[in-house]
Amino acid sequence: MYRFVRAGLILFILLMSSVLVFAHDTEGTESEPSLWTDPVLYIKIAAGFLVFLTVVLVVAKSPKEEIKKPLFILLIVVVLLPTLYLAGHTVYENLQSESKGPIHWHADYEVLACGERLDLVNPKFPSNKIGSALFHEHNDDRIHIEGTVMHLHDIDFGSYFKVIGGNISATGFSYPVEGKGLVSYENGKQCPDGSTGTLKVYVNGKRIENPAEYLIYPHALVPPGDCIIVLFDASNSETTDVTCESWTARDWSYGTYHRNPVEVGEYSWQ
Repeated sequence: MYRFVRAGLILFILLMSSVLVFAHDTEGTESEPSLWTDPVLYIKIAAGFLVFLTVVLVVAKSPKEEIKKPLFILLIVVVLLPTLYLAGHTVYENLQSESKGPIHWHADYEVLACGERLDLVNPKFPSNKIGSALFHEHNDDRIHIEGTVMHLHDIDFGSYFKVIGGNISATGFSYPVEGKGLVSYENGKQCPDGSTGTLKVYVNGKRIENPAEYLIYPHALVPPGDCIIVLFDASNSETTDVTCESWTARDWSYGTYHRNPVEVGEYSWQ
C-alpha cells in the first residue's frame, strides 16, 4: 500500500510538471486560453487524484501508521499545486489583459432578413449557451461578454458571429438559424418578394460601415448597452427606427439615448 501511495504522489507531480512545461509550447486564441494553460484542466486533474485518494482510503479502511504521512503529503500536494497555479494564473491574466481583469458586458441585437426575423439556434442540453465561455448568447438575443479579455479586438461584433458559427462582413453575413441551419445573405441577393437586398448594420439607430470591427460598448446593462440591428433588405437609410425589444420594454428610444464616454486601454467610446 505504501508503494501504491508513493507511486501516486510521484505520478501526480510528474503529470503536473509535464503539462506545465507543455503549456509554454502551446498557444490558444488571444482571448480563450489553450487547454494546457486553462486552470480548469489542473482542477480536473486534482479532482481525479482526490478520487484516487478516496479509493485508497476506502480500500485501506484503517491505514497503517507508515502510510498516513504519505497520504497526508499527497493530499496537500494535490490541493496546493492547482491552487497556487490558479492564483498565479489569475493574477498574471489580470495584469496582462487589456480589460485589466474580469468584465461583464452586454449588448442586445436582432437579425432581420427580407422582412423575417432570424432566430439564432438554441443551445443544446447540457449547454445553456451558443458560443464560448467568454463570448456567447443564452437564447435571449443578448451578447454576453463574461471574463478576462486579453485583447479587446477579440470581442468585436465579427468575433461574436464567428463563435456562434456564422460570419459577417461589410457586404453580407451567414447566421445559424433555429430550424434552418446556416443561412447566408450577400449584397445583390434577391428576397422572396423580388427585391434586391443589401446589408446594413445599425448601432443605436445609426448605420456603421465596418460591422465586423465594431467593438461593443462596455456596459453591463441594456440599455444603455448597445442595441445592434442587422438588416438585409432593399432599403438604404443611414438610420433605423427598428429597436431591440429590451429597449422598447424600458421605453428607451434612439432619440433620447445618451451614453457616457468610456476608455478601456487604447480604445474609447464616445
